Amino acid sequence: MRVKYSKSHFLKVLNHNNETADELFASNYCQLHEEAKEWLKWTAENCTIVTVLIPTVTFAAAYTVPGGPNQITGTPLLLYQPFSVVFTLADVTSLTFALTSVITFLSTLTSPFQLEDFRKSLLRKLMLSFTFLILCVNDDGGVWCDSYPNDPE
Repeated sequence: MRVKYSKSHFLKVLNHNNETADELFASNYCQLHEEAKEWLKWTAENCTIVTVLIPTVTFAAAYTVPGGPNQITGTPLLLYQPFSVVFTLADVTSLTFALTSVITFLSTLTSPFQLEDFRKSLLRKLMLSFTFLILCVNDDGGVWCDSYPNDPE
Protein backbone atom coordinates (compact mmCIF):
# COMPACT_ATOMS: atom_id res chain seq x y z
CA MET A 1 0.00 0.00 0.00
CA ARG A 2 1.34 3.38 -0.99
CA VAL A 3 0.92 6.44 1.27
CA LYS A 4 0.34 9.75 -0.45
CA TYR A 5 1.44 12.98 1.11
CA SER A 6 -0.34 16.23 0.43
CA LYS A 7 0.88 19.72 0.98
CA SER A 8 -0.41 21.64 3.98
CA HIS A 9 -2.05 24.37 1.92
CA PHE A 10 -4.30 21.75 0.28
CA LEU A 11 -5.75 20.79 3.64
CA LYS A 12 -8.52 22.75 5.23
CA VAL A 13 -7.37 23.14 8.82
CA LEU A 14 -10.18 23.84 11.29
CA ASN A 15 -10.09 24.77 14.94
CA HIS A 16 -12.34 23.33 17.66
CA ASN A 17 -15.23 25.59 16.50
CA ASN A 18 -14.93 24.37 12.89
CA GLU A 19 -13.52 27.70 11.69
CA THR A 20 -10.67 28.21 9.28
CA ALA A 21 -7.94 30.74 10.00
CA ASP A 22 -9.55 33.29 7.66
CA GLU A 23 -12.96 32.91 9.27
CA LEU A 24 -11.47 33.23 12.76
CA PHE A 25 -9.53 36.35 11.76
CA ALA A 26 -12.62 37.93 10.17
CA SER A 27 -14.78 37.30 13.21
CA ASN A 28 -12.19 38.49 15.75
CA TYR A 29 -11.21 41.65 13.89
CA CYS A 30 -14.56 42.75 12.45
CA GLN A 31 -14.40 46.12 14.27
CA LEU A 32 -10.85 46.73 13.04
CA HIS A 33 -11.96 45.95 9.48
CA GLU A 34 -14.78 48.52 9.74
CA GLU A 35 -12.44 51.17 11.16
CA ALA A 36 -9.89 50.51 8.40
CA LYS A 37 -12.61 50.75 5.77
CA GLU A 38 -13.84 54.11 7.12
CA TRP A 39 -10.30 55.48 7.40
CA LEU A 40 -9.46 54.42 3.86
CA LYS A 41 -12.64 55.98 2.47
CA TRP A 42 -12.03 59.22 4.38
CA THR A 43 -8.41 59.41 3.22
CA ALA A 44 -9.25 58.67 -0.41
CA GLU A 45 -12.13 61.19 -0.46
CA ASN A 46 -10.06 64.02 1.00
CA CYS A 47 -7.05 63.30 -1.19
CA THR A 48 -9.32 63.18 -4.24
CA ILE A 49 -10.52 66.70 -3.44
CA VAL A 50 -6.95 67.97 -3.18
CA THR A 51 -5.92 66.09 -6.29
CA VAL A 52 -8.80 67.53 -8.33
CA LEU A 53 -7.80 71.08 -7.40
CA ILE A 54 -4.27 70.65 -8.71
CA PRO A 55 -5.21 69.93 -12.36
CA THR A 56 -7.57 72.90 -12.41
CA VAL A 57 -4.71 75.23 -11.50
CA THR A 58 -2.29 73.42 -13.81
CA PHE A 59 -4.77 73.57 -16.68
CA ALA A 60 -5.24 77.30 -16.11
CA ALA A 61 -1.46 77.74 -16.08
CA ALA A 62 -1.22 76.13 -19.50
CA TYR A 63 -3.43 78.83 -21.00
CA THR A 64 -1.89 81.80 -19.22
CA VAL A 65 1.50 81.81 -20.89
CA PRO A 66 4.37 83.12 -18.73
CA GLY A 67 5.36 86.62 -19.77
CA GLY A 68 2.04 87.14 -21.54
CA PRO A 69 1.35 87.47 -25.26
CA ASN A 70 2.74 90.08 -27.62
CA GLN A 71 -0.03 92.66 -28.02
CA ILE A 72 0.56 93.05 -31.75
CA THR A 73 1.21 89.50 -32.98
CA GLY A 74 -0.39 87.48 -30.17
CA THR A 75 2.59 85.13 -29.84
CA PRO A 76 4.03 84.52 -26.35
CA LEU A 77 6.81 86.90 -25.40
CA LEU A 78 8.93 84.15 -23.88
CA LEU A 79 8.35 81.65 -26.68
CA TYR A 80 12.02 81.31 -27.61
CA GLN A 81 13.33 81.27 -24.05
CA PRO A 82 14.66 77.91 -22.79
CA PHE A 83 12.37 78.02 -19.78
CA SER A 84 9.35 78.02 -22.05
CA VAL A 85 9.99 74.40 -23.00
CA VAL A 86 10.66 73.45 -19.36
CA PHE A 87 7.42 75.17 -18.34
CA THR A 88 5.42 73.29 -20.96
CA LEU A 89 6.92 69.92 -20.08
CA ALA A 90 6.45 70.45 -16.34
CA ASP A 91 2.86 71.55 -16.92
CA VAL A 92 2.02 68.52 -19.07
CA THR A 93 3.63 66.02 -16.69
CA SER A 94 1.97 67.62 -13.67
CA LEU A 95 -1.41 67.45 -15.36
CA THR A 96 -0.82 63.81 -16.34
CA PHE A 97 0.25 62.77 -12.85
CA ALA A 98 -2.65 64.66 -11.25
CA LEU A 99 -5.29 63.07 -13.44
CA THR A 100 -3.74 59.62 -12.93
CA SER A 101 -3.81 60.22 -9.18
CA VAL A 102 -7.50 61.19 -9.35
CA ILE A 103 -8.28 57.99 -11.24
CA THR A 104 -6.39 55.78 -8.79
CA PHE A 105 -8.01 57.47 -5.77
CA LEU A 106 -11.42 56.95 -7.37
CA SER A 107 -10.61 53.30 -8.02
CA THR A 108 -9.77 52.99 -4.33
CA LEU A 109 -13.12 54.53 -3.40
CA THR A 110 -15.08 52.21 -5.67
CA SER A 111 -13.40 49.00 -4.50
CA PRO A 112 -15.52 46.54 -2.47
CA PHE A 113 -13.32 46.78 0.69
CA GLN A 114 -13.33 43.04 1.31
CA LEU A 115 -10.88 41.62 3.80
CA GLU A 116 -8.82 40.04 1.01
CA ASP A 117 -8.54 43.43 -0.72
CA PHE A 118 -6.79 44.94 2.29
CA ARG A 119 -3.88 42.54 1.88
CA LYS A 120 -2.83 43.51 -1.60
CA SER A 121 -4.94 45.62 -3.91
CA LEU A 122 -6.08 48.43 -1.59
CA LEU A 123 -2.60 48.99 -0.23
CA ARG A 124 -1.17 48.98 -3.75
CA LYS A 125 -3.83 51.41 -5.00
CA LEU A 126 -3.29 53.79 -2.09
CA MET A 127 0.49 53.76 -2.49
CA LEU A 128 0.18 54.33 -6.22
CA SER A 129 -2.26 57.20 -5.67
CA PHE A 130 0.04 58.92 -3.18
CA THR A 131 3.02 58.42 -5.47
CA PHE A 132 1.23 60.13 -8.34
CA LEU A 133 0.02 62.88 -6.00
CA ILE A 134 3.57 63.57 -4.81
CA LEU A 135 4.87 63.56 -8.39
CA CYS A 136 2.19 65.97 -9.57
CA VAL A 137 2.85 68.37 -6.66
CA ASN A 138 6.56 68.16 -7.45
CA ASP A 139 6.00 68.95 -11.12
CA ASP A 140 3.46 71.63 -10.27
CA GLY A 141 6.14 73.34 -8.22
CA GLY A 142 8.31 73.19 -11.31
CA VAL A 143 5.55 74.87 -13.31
CA TRP A 144 5.32 77.78 -10.90
CA CYS A 145 9.09 78.14 -10.59
CA ASP A 146 9.48 78.16 -14.36
CA SER A 147 6.72 80.71 -14.86
CA TYR A 148 8.87 83.48 -13.41
CA PRO A 149 12.04 83.48 -15.57
CA ASN A 150 14.30 86.47 -16.14
CA ASP A 151 13.23 89.36 -18.33
CA PRO A 152 13.17 88.51 -22.06
CA GLU A 153 15.60 91.27 -22.87
